[in-house]
Amino acid sequence: MPVALFVGRNAVAKIPSDISEETLKIYKESIPELNVIEFQYSGHMIPDEEQQKYIEEVGLFLQKLI
Repeated sequence: MPVALFVGRNAVAKIPSDISEETLKIYKESIPELNVIEFQYSGHMIPDEEQQKYIEEVGLFLQKLI
């Protein structure tokens, strides 16, 4: 089953993402159909901080499922 993992990369965001590179590596090794999508201007609150890109990426992911 395809999985999209959204990762915020802005370390100075109000609420930074706390996913470590080690944890991300484990996800990549454990989930064959993992698609990591990075958001350079977001921390943990991706839908609020990069709303347009978030909407586009969700749409692209759903299109792949059809």
